[in-house]
Amino acid sequence: MRVTKSKYYWDTSVFLAWLQDEVRAPAEMEGLAEIASMIDRQGAVLITSVVTKTEVLQSNLDAKACAAFNEIFKRSNFQLCDVTEAISDLASEIRDHCRHDGRKLKTPDALHLATAITYKVNEMHTFDDKLLILDGSSTGHSLVIRKPQGRQREMFG
Repeated sequence: MRVTKSKYYWDTSVFLAWLQDEVRAPAEMEGLAEIASMIDRQGAVLITSVVTKTEVLQSNLDAKACAAFNEIFKRSNFQLCDVTEAISDLASEIRDHCRHDGRKLKTPDALHLATAITYKVNEMHTFDDKLLILDGSSTGHSLVIRKPQGRQREMFG
């Protein structure tokens, strides 16, 4: 029997928090560390869009953080996903759905959501409040959107 690894999608805010060792609520960074450890041990797959790469490298990271970010792409359990026509179309559909619900959604955020949906991730991780409120089916598609949470927090939190 083949065991399927969990698939996590990290948006730009999670990568920046990890790379800059941001000061956040302890449970948030502990959750991020636990998910990162699972990925390091090849126990999960990490997925993100090329949009993330653009956004991260446009930030004010120092050379060490940029090097750490670029190392991620060498991992066998990391998928950097192109923006395909299908993802672009889905992002447009998501933006329209949100607009009809009275919410504005930026194109890069819609592309993150569309990529996570297309690749059927178990969870999309973000620290962006505008994305966190879309948890569930608020995009017109089922998608778990949350801050990174470790298993201990899920069991006892």
